[in-house]
Amino acid sequence: GTIVGARGSHGVYAPDGALNKWLRTIYEERFGLPASYPAYHMAQAMLGLKAAYEKAQGAGADAPSMDAIIAAFEGLSFETPSGTIRMALGKGHQAIESTAYGRVKNVRGKLTLTEVKHFPAEQVNPPEGTKSVDWIKSALKPAR
Repeated sequence: GTIVGARGSHGVYAPDGALNKWLRTIYEERFGLPASYPAYHMAQAMLGLKAAYEKAQGAGADAPSMDAIIAAFEGLSFETPSGTIRMALGKGHQAIESTAYGRVKNVRGKLTLTEVKHFPAEQVNPPEGTKSVDWIKSALKPAR
C-alpha cells in the first residue's frame, strides 16, 4: 500500500512510445535487467544534448561552438524515453518534466504498481519566476 514515485516518469512509469521501447530493449540486452531510473536520466541528458547540437547546427554551423550549443538549449523542448522535456524554468536553462506515482501491491509474490497517476510538468513545477514556497502558498496555481 506504500505510495512510490520519484522525480520524472521513468522505468515502469515511462509512457509507451518508440524511445521508451528503444531504451528498454537496448538496456535489457546489454545488462539483463530493466532500465533503471539513472539510465532514463542519462538518456534524457544525451538526447537533450543531441537536440541542442542539431538546433545549433541548423543555425548554420557544421560543428557548432560550445556557446552555440548552450544557447540552443535555452527554451528547448525534446522527446525522451520518459516523455517531453522542456527547458522552461531558470530563463530557459532548467528542465521540467512530468512525474507519476503509484501504490505498491504484492501480486503473487511480485511487487506491482497499481493506481498509477501521471502529473503533467506544469502541475509539479512552479511557473517561471515563481519561488517554490510562494507557488505552494498560492495553492499550486499554474501560470497564466
